[in-house]
Amino acid sequence: MLKCLLPILCFAGLGVHSLAAADIKNYDVFLIPSTDLDKTIDDVSGKLKEFGIESLAAQGFKPHITLYLTEYPQSALDELKSAVEAIATGWQPFSVEITELSQTRDDWLMLTVAPDDELQKLSNDIVNTVSNFRNPTPALPSWVNSYPEKLATFEKYGSPNVFDNFTPHVTLLPKTDHAKLGLFMEKYGETISNKEIKALGIGIAEADSNGQTKNILATYHFGSQN
Repeated sequence: MLKCLLPILCFAGLGVHSLAAADIKNYDVFLIPSTDLDKTIDDVSGKLKEFGIESLAAQGFKPHITLYLTEYPQSALDELKSAVEAIATGWQPFSVEITELSQTRDDWLMLTVAPDDELQKLSNDIVNTVSNFRNPTPALPSWVNSYPEKLATFEKYGSPNVFDNFTPHVTLLPKTDHAKLGLFMEKYGETISNKEIKALGIGIAEADSNGQTKNILATYHFGSQN
């Protein structure tokens, strides 16, 4: 009888584990940019097509600047929304600057954002406020293997891109064919000039394994505009 029960118990244990995993979501707390960013993204997307590359925006993903992305239990979403809304009401719109196109060492394509004291403070405030809601044992994103210097930050906060490692950007492509992206950068890498955009608020979105989203769950404009 014991031999018969063991497989059942093992199967039941796997079921509990899968249910727990299904309860975990990647929630991205992100900066909402003004719509004048769209023209730059559309321009880059058109140029990428020349090389047979489809941008994330062309696939329907929403351009954004991540402030804090990590894993949460779904049950924490209401608390997360309330905390982010409270932070947003204490801020007013401010300017940030897009500086250049950047091909990362692992062949992602980004629009880089200039270091900014207000943007850094906003990210810090969000991490300090909502990190207690997160999953304490998140899965390590595969791209972090290319950036071992960020591992300690990930282990402490569940994200590799916060506090001293905060590197604001707009992701245009996840990991892409190295040769194609290199040819694109040879032709167009210097065509982006500095562009000022407005930070209008904070959003929360459910993100995929690349940190990208089509599913925006909440938006909160700065001030009392919600």
